[in-house]
Amino acid sequence: MRRGREPSTDARLGFVALLLIPASLQAQSGLRGSISGFLGLPTVERQSADTASGSGTLVGIEGVIGLGPFELAGRYAQGSVSGDAVDDQRDLVEGEIVLRGRPLPYLWIGIGPYARSYVFETLGTERWLTWEARLGFESALGSDMLRAHLDVAYALGGSADPGGSLQGARRVEGGIGVRLPRTPIELGAAYRIEQADIENQLATDIMEQLVFRVTVRL
Repeated sequence: MRRGREPSTDARLGFVALLLIPASLQAQSGLRGSISGFLGLPTVERQSADTASGSGTLVGIEGVIGLGPFELAGRYAQGSVSGDAVDDQRDLVEGEIVLRGRPLPYLWIGIGPYARSYVFETLGTERWLTWEARLGFESALGSDMLRAHLDVAYALGGSADPGGSLQGARRVEGGIGVRLPRTPIELGAAYRIEQADIENQLATDIMEQLVFRVTVRL
C-alpha cells in the first residue's frame, strides 16, 4: 500500500506552536495581582537659561491586578525636593494608571495617563499630564527567586500648566527583585530616569532616582 507523504518540518513546528499558544494563554487565565510599597530617592535638574537642581525623597504605593492577558496597574507617590535656592523648595506628587496587555508571559504593552505636580513654596503649583505608551519586560534570572524588569515609557502627548506644553517626554526603569524563600514577599531595587522637554519655557527636566521596593504577590 502506498504511504502518504510525511509532513514537513515546518508543518510540524507550526502544529507545536498552535498547541503552545493556548497553553500560554491558559497559564495567564487566573486572577493575579501584586501590591508594592516603595521609597524613591530622586534628583531633579531643570536645564534652561538658569539651571537648577535639587534632591529629596518619595514614598508611594503601586498595585497590579490581572485577569487573563489583561492587567490594570496604578501608582501613587508623594514627597519633597529641595535645592540650594530659597524658592526651590517644592512638594512632589506623582500618579499613573496603565491598561496593559500580555501577548507573552514576560512581555506587556500598555497605555495610560501619567501626572506630576510640583508645589513650590513661593511660585505656586506646576502640573504635568501626559498620555504614555508603555512597554515592559520581566524575566527570571536562573531561578524564580531572582527576577529582572525593564519598563519603557514614551509620551504620545501632554501639557504643562501653567506656561508651557510638553514637546516630548520619556522614561526608562530597570531593576532586579529577590523573592524571600517560602513567602510571597519580594525585595527589589531599581534605577529610574525620565526626561521632559517643556516647549514654551525652553527647558528640559531630568529626574533620576533610585527606587527600593517591598512587593507582595497575591
